[in-house]
Amino acid sequence: MVVRTERGFPTTNRDILSVLDHVFRHEFEYRARFIRPAFLTPVYQAVIRRLSSSSRIPDSETKFPPIERKSVEVLIIGRGLSGSVAQARIQRAGVRSVMIADRRIGHEGAVPSVAFGYYESGEVGIQEGRGIKIVRARAVLIATGRAETGVPIANGDLPGNLLPQGVQMLVSRGVSPGKKAFLIGSNASRDSVVRQLEGAGTSIVGEEPHPREVVRVVGSRKVKGVELAAQGGSIRLVRCDTVVQMGELVPSVELAQQAGCRLRDRSGRVCVETDGEGRTTVPGVYSCGGVTGLTSEEERISSGENAALTILRSRGGV
Repeated sequence: MVVRTERGFPTTNRDILSVLDHVFRHEFEYRARFIRPAFLTPVYQAVIRRLSSSSRIPDSETKFPPIERKSVEVLIIGRGLSGSVAQARIQRAGVRSVMIADRRIGHEGAVPSVAFGYYESGEVGIQEGRGIKIVRARAVLIATGRAETGVPIANGDLPGNLLPQGVQMLVSRGVSPGKKAFLIGSNASRDSVVRQLEGAGTSIVGEEPHPREVVRVVGSRKVKGVELAAQGGSIRLVRCDTVVQMGELVPSVELAQQAGCRLRDRSGRVCVETDGEGRTTVPGVYSCGGVTGLTSEEERISSGENAALTILRSRGGV
């Protein structure tokens, strides 16, 4: 990824025209504001274009490798707890043609890979590094787990607000998330986040598991603190430069939905429907773990084992 700043006068960090953000605090509907006199319309449009973006899109000279097509016995998408259990069980049975697609880093030095599409042909598109693979498998195991969400707080999008995965990615690359962190919300990632922050030398200056007690995140260009509701209607300020948001974990059903798998409601969350042995409603597609609505460690381990055994039986391996 190449990131370049857009226009600003005199710079994007010190843009004089940012005063317009304060003048038009709620909306800036240029089509209703700049229509008279009509003969000045070209002037209005030229100014607005200059405010909004650069004059041209830079040409890309990036060279990408050709798309690779590959066939495997089993494709496992997601290498969390249940996916890892399934992988180990399948490989112990002697199946060698097993491919893993996992977006996270740090798994035995493997390159992160993202399954970005399940096509009508039954093939799965996977981005691995800068390359693209189109994979056909006799059995596809969807173990995409649960996705992180933020919490509904004012200024929750200021630079310095992170999800647990953002903390993990920074720390794994030797980058400190900040000097002082405040945790808002709570989910299964909490203990891991605390260990990662402490390992990076980041002090945890406070924690509020109930987001409704947070008034707002303080700052204009980046996080400078968190305001909390105190007794008697007063507000307490905690200074920090990093906020870690830990909202609910929700099943990552997007790929299963593309495959045509039936979804169902489980405790108010949409998840993949299976028959208890890992089979989905699509032949050759299996699922296990958090994406099926399971939350406890024991349930996820058991579902990974069951899905692996079902796949092995389907190919005569058990």
